[in-house]
Amino acid sequence: MRRYQVRPHTTWDEVWRRAKQPQRLLPITMFFVLWALLGFNPWVGFGLAFPVMGILGLRGKRKIHEDDILIEELMEPQQPQTSIPEVAQNEAPMLPLHQQVIDDAKDAFTQIRAASNTASGDLGSHLRNMVINAEKVERGLLSDPSKLSQVQRLFTYYLPSCADLLQARGRAVSANDNVRVNEIDGMISRLDAAFADFALRIHGQDGRSVDIDLKLLEQSLAQDLVFSPIGSKSKDKV
Repeated sequence: MRRYQVRPHTTWDEVWRRAKQPQRLLPITMFFVLWALLGFNPWVGFGLAFPVMGILGLRGKRKIHEDDILIEELMEPQQPQTSIPEVAQNEAPMLPLHQQVIDDAKDAFTQIRAASNTASGDLGSHLRNMVINAEKVERGLLSDPSKLSQVQRLFTYYLPSCADLLQARGRAVSANDNVRVNEIDGMISRLDAAFADFALRIHGQDGRSVDIDLKLLEQSLAQDLVFSPIGSKSKDKV
């Protein structure tokens, strides 16, 4: 469907544009030639001005041509398209917070899982229990992200601390420092209990009874790891 709208007024640029159009230029030129043949008589010029103005659309009612009007095509209404924000090629999409917390702890979790496959005795038992409970917490958090505040510390503190302790234990074993090895084994045993507590929390059970123990454990870890700087990235014995 077309809707026609006459231009509200005509400017000199518009007059000049019309005068240069072939279908108008020829008759205007003929009028001027006729006027010249008649000696540029002013009365003749005055009389010829009216048809020239008519040709240029400057007077009276005139025939409306498509080149003198605005034509607006009204198309069929289309369904609005939902714009999808584009993601830059080198920019990864933002992950949900709970997924980001889990991903940040993956390296530490991988180290603990690898150690649990090779360690023996009580140490191996504790590490395997910790892996099982950490996996429970991870699955529970993925299914219910609202539990993040209850278990976030497991991923941001306890998993990395355990991985650091395992590396420190490897150095102590290499140095035949049995006292240090026993101290670290005791810390890992307490971490095993902490991991079990987080597994209870993710399933809605009350874990407040061991909150004080966790605070004491964190203090012990903070003091212990100060004296256990992580050296090279070479594989340490467990």
